[in-house]
Amino acid sequence: MVEITAQRLAAAAQSLKHAGQWAQACDLLGAAAAAGPSERAVLAVAAAEVCVDRDFWCLTTTADAASDPAARLISIGRAYVRWAVDHPDHYRVMFGADNDKAQHSSLAVAAGQAFGNLLDAITLCQAAGILHGQEPSQVAGPLWSLVHGIASFAIDGELHVDGVAAE
Repeated sequence: MVEITAQRLAAAAQSLKHAGQWAQACDLLGAAAAAGPSERAVLAVAAAEVCVDRDFWCLTTTADAASDPAARLISIGRAYVRWAVDHPDHYRVMFGADNDKAQHSSLAVAAGQAFGNLLDAITLCQAAGILHGQEPSQVAGPLWSLVHGIASFAIDGELHVDGVAAE
């Protein structure tokens, strides 16, 4: 019997990525949520390397389609929550507390790309006079936390306020 290790799963996901089979690679890595702590760390790194390009391209494309800076900021948040709900295992592996981004540079890069998109959208809102006063990073922190909280609640089925779950 062949032992399926985290390293083998990560290698298989890389092969799928190079073959253009993004969804299959990400689904394979979604198994990481059920893995033990040491396996989760290996698979989290692989998830960042394999899936982040596709996932954040989708977020950027959604944001680029927005008609104005405020719509762009809102669309980034909504797209991010939709992505998390559509890929809960991947979301938990990428952004869960079990993973130390300081030890896995690709996780830090993935988080940095997402946060950079948010900073860019805030900067555009400030340039348009929609947001005032603070540095983009001071505005981004609470928004980043809010979106992650909404994503976590949505994944866990805890959005019971009328209209919130539909958004």
